[in-house]
Amino acid sequence: MPTPLGVLIRYVLLKNICLCVGKNLVVYEGVVFDSPETMSFGDNVSINPYCYLAGEIIIGDNVSIAHTTAFHSYNHTWDNPDLTINRNPLYSKRIIVNNDVWLGCNCIILSGVKIDSRTVVAAGSVVNKSLLPNALFAGNPARFIKNI
Repeated sequence: MPTPLGVLIRYVLLKNICLCVGKNLVVYEGVVFDSPETMSFGDNVSINPYCYLAGEIIIGDNVSIAHTTAFHSYNHTWDNPDLTINRNPLYSKRIIVNNDVWLGCNCIILSGVKIDSRTVVAAGSVVNKSLLPNALFAGNPARFIKNI
């Protein structure tokens, strides 16, 4: 439901499921939450259409997440050679997005990443390691472009 009513319904549902939901969390249609009971959202967070969030994720205040961005805190192990990789156990490393962050459309944020405050991640970037504050990052893998 891409209406104010739909936004309200998603907010109320998440407020009752997630660890923490701040004021003015706006979640648009088509967003998928895998394990929302392990997630936390600050104030003034927008999650645009068709994003995917999986696992333990902490998002600070004033964060904008553009459409089709994906957060993957889970990974497969491949330690047991007697099992196929997809049958090996999963593990999770928390993803942290601090305050005042903008993630462009179609970004991928991987397990164990911390994105520091006042950071911009350009559209289509793959973030596989933690990012410093006050900077623009872009690419696959995401790399420093300039200070902002």
